[in-house]
Amino acid sequence: MLLHHLQVAEQVLSVVNGQQALALLHACTGADAGRDCPDLILLDINMPVMNGLEFLEEFQGLSLTSTPRVVICTSSQEPYELSEISGYGVMGILTKPLKPDNLHAMLALWQQQ
Repeated sequence: MLLHHLQVAEQVLSVVNGQQALALLHACTGADAGRDCPDLILLDINMPVMNGLEFLEEFQGLSLTSTPRVVICTSSQEPYELSEISGYGVMGILTKPLKPDNLHAMLALWQQQ
């Protein structure tokens, strides 16, 4: 809702768990490559079915034409989770609840890369 409100993206795709996100990304490698493929993934760590860390593990093994950048969105302050995240080469970590200033800063960083 914040992304829509701030009008910072042409299109926002939303899924409720890591398994759905992987299915969307797998579709990007098939005959419909390029269709609805994200440039940036805002990833929650605590999701049902497949959590964010499990998603990142699977994400690393994907063969994508264009690899989206990943930003973690979390309310966790657990040192183990945060250290685990750093091993996956994510672009950054945003603390929930998301705030416009932090989101704008992350998007500016993403656009520079």
